[in-house]
Amino acid sequence: SSDLVMRSFLGVLSTTLFCCLAGCGAAPTKPKADIFPVAGAVRYKDAPLTDAVITFIPAGDTMGFTGRGRTDKEGRYPLTDMHGNKGMVAGEYSVTVSRRVLPGGAVVPADDKTPPIESMASESLPPHLSNPELTTITVQVTTEKTDYDLDLK
Repeated sequence: SSDLVMRSFLGVLSTTLFCCLAGCGAAPTKPKADIFPVAGAVRYKDAPLTDAVITFIPAGDTMGFTGRGRTDKEGRYPLTDMHGNKGMVAGEYSVTVSRRVLPGGAVVPADDKTPPIESMASESLPPHLSNPELTTITVQVTTEKTDYDLDLK
């Protein structure tokens, strides 16, 4: 009788565990809406901004992922979302522009894996551009447009 209770208990436990694990799939890697190319050029104080990280953060009802790009020597950037999709879902985005520099003045390399909290680097751009909570930059990604130039002061 106790053997039957134990087997019943293990049966229920294994079924529950299986159902829980079966329902735990990986997070989606593609947004539910179409993705549109996003690129552009960043100018800061009337000059191309090089080696800056541009981040688009979904705002309002926008159902896409966060996207990121890095500017080249002409200040141009392509945007890729956090799963490697080239572009963004149409909608409103809050945008940050960050350019972190090391104590000697060198820009933090693109491949640097040091967490910001542990890094000796500091932000070289003002908070109204670089801080996600204080940024004043917003962009509306549309189906008709692919270039989103930012002229920052």
